[in-house]
Amino acid sequence: MKKIFLLSVLWNMGIPCFSQEAQSVAIESKDLSAPDPKIEKKDEKKPSVTRDTISFNSSYFPDQNSNRAINEFMIEFSQGYGNLFSAIDKESGLSLGAGTFMFDAVFGGLVNAFVQIQVAVAAYDFGLDSRFRSLRGKKEFEGGYSNFFSFFGSRLGKIFSDPFPEIFSIKRQLADVKITDEIVFSDDDNQKYKQAMSLMMGGVNNLTYMGDLLVEKAYLHDVHPYTFASHLYSKLLFALGALHEHKIGSGDHLDMIAQLYSASGKSIEKKDMSTAAFVSMLASGSLYSYMWSLHQLKENRSARMKPFEFWGIKVPDTSAYLMSQGISYKVSSGYRYDETLVFPVAFEFVAKGDKAYEATLGFYKEFPQLNHTSIKGDLIISDKGEMGGKLYVEYSPIEYAYVGVGIESYNPKTLHGERNIPEFKDRYNELWLQVGVKY
Repeated sequence: MKKIFLLSVLWNMGIPCFSQEAQSVAIESKDLSAPDPKIEKKDEKKPSVTRDTISFNSSYFPDQNSNRAINEFMIEFSQGYGNLFSAIDKESGLSLGAGTFMFDAVFGGLVNAFVQIQVAVAAYDFGLDSRFRSLRGKKEFEGGYSNFFSFFGSRLGKIFSDPFPEIFSIKRQLADVKITDEIVFSDDDNQKYKQAMSLMMGGVNNLTYMGDLLVEKAYLHDVHPYTFASHLYSKLLFALGALHEHKIGSGDHLDMIAQLYSASGKSIEKKDMSTAAFVSMLASGSLYSYMWSLHQLKENRSARMKPFEFWGIKVPDTSAYLMSQGISYKVSSGYRYDETLVFPVAFEFVAKGDKAYEATLGFYKEFPQLNHTSIKGDLIISDKGEMGGKLYVEYSPIEYAYVGVGIESYNPKTLHGERNIPEFKDRYNELWLQVGVKY
């Protein structure tokens, strides 16, 4: 009777029993004082699971003028939104049963769309501001804010009162421009043209850059499925703005870019910009990875988004940038040797305009046995032999905290450097310190 009772308990727990005799013998012969071999011990060779962070970066200060740092902050915010509602969902059980669809439709869809458009607006406006600062000018944010974080807080306060601002309006582009020092253009006519174009394209390109960094984080670790809204906005906002009116003369920001292209002898119109954005969205594996992760979320409330990989190769992603040379596409992929060693790669080329291209070769290595110390870097090489790149090292002294140090070398003669360099000069080196907590 005792044996039958034990078998019944095992069966109800979902443990298969092939025969009563076999299971009974196993129960009687088991040494209860010995450790259960089925209990998985902590594998020190496995990569860190906890990768969502709240951090402080020395490049947050205005004088650092770092597109990378601010975009990483925006991604942390988007991740935090998703994790907040996952926690609410877990504690409240609101999504149980038929409530799953409604919970995701409201918090992952409707409310998320309102919140993430403000993230996109902030990334766009910072991109404009950083390009003015790169030439020693200063552009205040909408509402007269000189500090990005104050501006972002004000945008969050307008989630419902101003949910869909005119992001590409001339007013947003040029209002509150203040020259704190005379804008310094290069004496070289070619560089001067690039600098002038970067002022106009800074917002659009920074929005796309935020999307690239989001996909990079998903590839190296994973991200919350609710960040899908940020991913879409980074791809489509300027496409929708371009579709507003194709013909030159509509008087918005993208129209001014089209006029600049025309003045330089390039036949690039707003419809070309919108086409590039839609191509970049549909030709990105992450779009379909996000759709799959949202589908999984219905059954597994802890599901995360990670780009599709086959035989260790990441399905490519495509981004579209507006450069002084023309419209470029950046195609990124990579090879995963194992769970702790990854080799991201990218190739960017100007598809319409003056010929230019560059390759990015990267690596990421994590050392779980060294308390999840990690190192990542990349090298950019252009078709003209110009180079740039970055290196970042991160160490966790305790399980839920980390400190990191990084350096990035910007070269304005590369495509990446032209749109992100903090100060226009022959080369600019950015050094930063980062501390944060993992959750």
